[in-house]
This record gives sequence, structure tokens and C-alpha cells, in this order.
Amino acid sequence: MGETVTLAGDGTDANGDSLSYQWILSSLPGGSLSEMADSSARVTTFTPDLAGVYVAQLVVCDGDLDSEPCAIQIQAFTTRTKAIAALQGLETEIAELDSGAFKNDDMQNLLLNKRNAVIANVEAGKYADAVNQLRNDIFKTCRR
Repeated sequence: MGETVTLAGDGTDANGDSLSYQWILSSLPGGSLSEMADSSARVTTFTPDLAGVYVAQLVVCDGDLDSEPCAIQIQAFTTRTKAIAALQGLETEIAELDSGAFKNDDMQNLLLNKRNAVIANVEAGKYADAVNQLRNDIFKTCRR
């Protein structure tokens, strides 16, 4: 979110006709004011202003016929949603760790519970608490 997305269309025409391009954002998160920088350029950009899914659509025309629309989805994340997704993705990784990676048999479940507490802190915007929990609780759970 807040970073510029570059979109490039390309194509050829069997008759060698020059092509024109028409870009639109056919779907945006509710409340988004994002728009294409140049909707008629072969290469254009837009900047997602809210987290969520954006759908960009391109139609190419040779002066006589329009192509079928071609669409791409772009997922914009906030730093918080990226961090939460990364932490949630750790569940499988933790579950697949060999038991020898832990000081005792209960540590694997304890690590998952502590990960959930870190996620709750990130969701609540308590980043310092999340970092402290990572440093003081989670990193000490595994053997060195």
C-alpha cells in the first residue's frame, strides 16, 4: 500500500495496425480513490491508497476491433496485515519442526500459543509488546 504499481500491456496486430490501450481499475477496496496515471498508455501506473484487492483491466484496440478484457488482481497490504500474515504462516512451520528443536515436549504448543499472543499484540497496534514477546518468550523457546 502506498507503493506505485506499474502495469504494462503489449500486443501485435495481424494487419500491422497501430494499437491503442485502455486501462481501468474495475474493482477497488471500498473508499479507495486510486486511479490510473494514464489510462490510455501502453505502460501505466497507479498507487493503492487502501489495503485490499485491486483489479486492473486492459482492453487493446487496433482501430476496428477491441480485444477481450484482460484483468489482473493486485493485493495491497499494510505493514500490519503483512506482519500478521507472516506470523499466521508460521503455524505450519512450527508444527513440522522436529521435536528435538524444543527443550521439552510441551514447548511446541507453548510456541504456538505465544505466536497467537504476538499476533494479538500486532492486531492491537502494540508493536513494542509484540517485539518484546518475540525476544523474551519465543526466541528462548527453541534450542540454540
